[in-house]
Amino acid sequence: METKTIIEFLDEKSVSIVKKNFIRDGETEYYIGDPHRCSYLNDEQGRELLREQVPDPYYSAIIEIWGDHPTVFNEPDREVQAIR
Repeated sequence: METKTIIEFLDEKSVSIVKKNFIRDGETEYYIGDPHRCSYLNDEQGRELLREQVPDPYYSAIIEIWGDHPTVFNEPDREVQAIR
């Protein structure tokens, strides 16, 4: 089984990533199960989660677009949840 990672949406404030499991039979891909979706904000906490959960080359590509500093600022009581 293989996993396909797709950057579904990316701008300077957030990114949405989809992971799909599939098997390949010759030239045909058969998807298994439901896709896994996760979104990250370009704030300090979102950048940390992204670094921990998203491998290169996807992480590097996202950070290239986001730049060196967050563009979204944390609200004191905001709770971050991954979308599944």
